[in-house]
Amino acid sequence: MYSWNTTIDDTSPIVLFSPYSEGPVQNGWAGWFSDSGFVTTGGEQAVGSSIHYTSFPGASLYLQFEGTAIYLYGTTNCTYTVTLDSQSAHVPLSLPFGLLFYQEGLTPTTHSVQLTAQPQASSTQMLGFDQAVFTNTIDQDTNGLATIVYENWNDTLQYTGNWTNQSGVDWIPNTQAPAPYVETSQGLSSVSLTFAGGVAVAVNGPRNWGHWTYNISLDDEVTSWNCSTLWGIGDTVLFYQNGLDPTKQHTVKMIDTGMQDYYKLSLNDFTVYAPNNSNGTTAPISSASGSPSSASPTAPSASSGSPTAVAAVDAGKKTNVGAIVGPVIAGMVVLILALLAVLWWRRRRVVQWDIEEPVAPFPKNDRAEIWVKGQEVGLPHQPVVRVYEPIVAPAVSGKRSVPAPPPSEPSAPSTVSESIPEGSRPSLGQPRPLPSHSQQPSISGSQSTAPQGSVQAVDVNQLVELIAQRIDPRTTAPQGEAPPRYPASPY
Repeated sequence: MYSWNTTIDDTSPIVLFSPYSEGPVQNGWAGWFSDSGFVTTGGEQAVGSSIHYTSFPGASLYLQFEGTAIYLYGTTNCTYTVTLDSQSAHVPLSLPFGLLFYQEGLTPTTHSVQLTAQPQASSTQMLGFDQAVFTNTIDQDTNGLATIVYENWNDTLQYTGNWTNQSGVDWIPNTQAPAPYVETSQGLSSVSLTFAGGVAVAVNGPRNWGHWTYNISLDDEVTSWNCSTLWGIGDTVLFYQNGLDPTKQHTVKMIDTGMQDYYKLSLNDFTVYAPNNSNGTTAPISSASGSPSSASPTAPSASSGSPTAVAAVDAGKKTNVGAIVGPVIAGMVVLILALLAVLWWRRRRVVQWDIEEPVAPFPKNDRAEIWVKGQEVGLPHQPVVRVYEPIVAPAVSGKRSVPAPPPSEPSAPSTVSESIPEGSRPSLGQPRPLPSHSQQPSISGSQSTAPQGSVQAVDVNQLVELIAQRIDPRTTAPQGEAPPRYPASPY
């Protein structure tokens, strides 16, 4: 039995947002990026870590997955409900910060999870969804998984219809390594890959203003998706499926279902995940051969007929015994010389035995590390529980400074197409850290003390009254409350 985690970002069409994924947060969901903020114009490049916000009561997200555990990450200052496999699921009252829901011990089959936000209407309450992580399992022992990438120019891919090469976009698939991609605006154009030996497959491509719907056929089982968005996102997970039989041949095909020439569909690559054999090699991956069809885009000069293997293990080299034994012996010599130097230094020390009050050492911190749910499946970092304590008003006059309000959320275009989220390439390991959000207002209040009159000529009764006021001053200072975690929506 071998297990691994897959991370699906909130920008993937695999996550279905309702009533929409892009628009005013008061009526649905809106994508937000740490360096770009909210979208201001169609096709704006998305920069930074992403999260989807909503302040609409009843807004929901839905995800179907195959695995034995599920974890939903995000932040919220409102209540919400979760259903797992169409049954109401218990949400613990206390969860690590950043974790909205988790469920472990599921049967290794297909499951569905839905989270519904319940913020109070016309309030500053919001819910943000960041990513989903689910645990995959295969019923065999392996040294790990190899990631085999079929770039869009690989001649193993079979194209039909009209596809064109696109290049020169410095953020596709990302700004660190821009690469060519292919695009079609002809309805029913398709691209397919036939392979064997894999246990999971992903289809990756950009999402941009003007993209529309598509179908995915995996072994003749068809599903429909929507990659429309207001953002320009360089690389997303357009489709992901695990639980494949590595002993069988599989065919995955992507079909453009936008029937107007102004609707587009783009492809970066197909990625197959295959188990390593006991000798460190991967099972045969591609069973398709031959040249691409006449509808294939022209391959760039760097094209190759072989897929790119990532993280494959090379176990066929002979061991160089001398290269191993030599450094070991040298290390032992250095260690012995260091020990001799320490002994010589200790003999030359003048030990002070006349200390009157020996100082006790600090107590040893031998407490076990705090265990967090999900730790047993290898989650990345342990979320921190943040506890906001009440703000106690000081007994002196003054006012707390009020921070600048958060940047206003731009208005969405008047027409918002029905969309289904964005995504980032699935991670076969730990979920990335949650983005920090600096534009979070805090509740401020003023406090004052009762004015004290001047004392010039008073009788005894007035003097007693003034002394009583000094002893028991009256104040109207507020006690304060925990700051909210989200900016108020300007909509």
